[in-house]
Amino acid sequence: MSEPMLLSLVAAANAWMLAMSIRSWQYGKEKFDRLPDRVPVHFGLSGKPDRYAKKSRFSVFWAPVLCVCMQIFMTGLFLMIYRAEGPDAALFLAAGTGLTFSLCWLLLRTQLLIINVALGQESNAWPQLAAPLALMIASSALFAALPFYMMSLPAEYTDAVFCESLDRDLNPVRAGDSFSQDAQTVFILTRWKNLNGRVSLEYRWFSPDGGLAHTGRFEKKYDHIKSRRNMWYRLDLRHFREQGMRVTGEWRVEVFRNGRRAATERFRVTEQP
Repeated sequence: MSEPMLLSLVAAANAWMLAMSIRSWQYGKEKFDRLPDRVPVHFGLSGKPDRYAKKSRFSVFWAPVLCVCMQIFMTGLFLMIYRAEGPDAALFLAAGTGLTFSLCWLLLRTQLLIINVALGQESNAWPQLAAPLALMIASSALFAALPFYMMSLPAEYTDAVFCESLDRDLNPVRAGDSFSQDAQTVFILTRWKNLNGRVSLEYRWFSPDGGLAHTGRFEKKYDHIKSRRNMWYRLDLRHFREQGMRVTGEWRVEVFRNGRRAATERFRVTEQP
């Protein structure tokens, strides 16, 4: 399912949740004066009420208020994660919204049940709660399984950027594919999708004469799942100049992941300042 379709479903689910909460509030307001002094607040496994409490605005209107608060908090949290992770986190946003939707549906059905049982219009909870409870169990299982699914996705090399340095947020500074021979260092910033779990990267730098000038390795285990990662490695040009090695010309960088070549990138070092 595409990202725009997932975002449309998220927007529709949030609109429906808000509409359900408003309608639930209105229903409680319409029936409040007709309710007896004691209303059911808990139902046993048989579906029959087994606990009662004094009628109050809290015992009647708690569900829509809680749903709106939960919707604001959960949607805000998932949106923050989505914006931080990028478009590939749309599936996580949709799964989280589905979980919130099922919880709200269950709570609002519970409020409806409390009112109807108190008025003698219903006597058993299961006809009202079976469907939202089943959806909540399914959405909870889906949400819990999502990290394992994302961990199983194969890592994918996206692209690379060469630059002379990185800022504090690891963003490229003076990026390009051509550098002066006076440059002190050249960084390669590689971008990946679904680079999770144990990561083993290798950068092989080939000088303009075609020989292997340097090999850099990076190994780490990532337990925090991310849909996108930026990895970098630095080549110190000063070291080669001090050894009298020619640095001008076209350099080649071969990027390997877990022993397999993922990409080949090139940049130039020119004599012009």
